[in-house]
Amino acid sequence: MRFFLQALRRELVLHSRNPADVLNPLVFFIVVITLFPLGLGPSQEQLSEVAPAVIWIAALLAALMSMDLMFRADFENGSLQQ
Repeated sequence: MRFFLQALRRELVLHSRNPADVLNPLVFFIVVITLFPLGLGPSQEQLSEVAPAVIWIAALLAALMSMDLMFRADFENGSLQQ
């Protein structure tokens, strides 16, 4: 458990150095969730029916945006090629 907490602390310190890398996926997620009802319409039944799917898709796309950040250092030092 101690190793996990140390690794988590290290990652948080690394990400806190460049907050834009963390904020970009979060802002993307919020924008998609906010704008989707405008495109779909005001129907409460339809919005409640597709809301879980929209949230999951927006979360997966936001996570995909942060994959570059997660694997950039491994790609640069060659560990992904091994």
